[in-house]
Amino acid sequence: MDEYITLDEAAKICNVTRAAIYRWQKNGRITLYKKGSRTVVKRSDIEEIKRKTEEIRPFN
Repeated sequence: MDEYITLDEAAKICNVTRAAIYRWQKNGRITLYKKGSRTVVKRSDIEEIKRKTEEIRPFN
């Protein structure tokens, strides 16, 4: 069963703002869901984005 987390939790995991989470949704990278009055996202989707962004960090 999928685990859902709040946008604040997702933003903290990826070290981004809530606005970035909404941009990802707008760009089709993730799907947002409504759970009652809360907007949530699948933890697995956020973990996948985090993994991908860690792979492409700039080399300085």
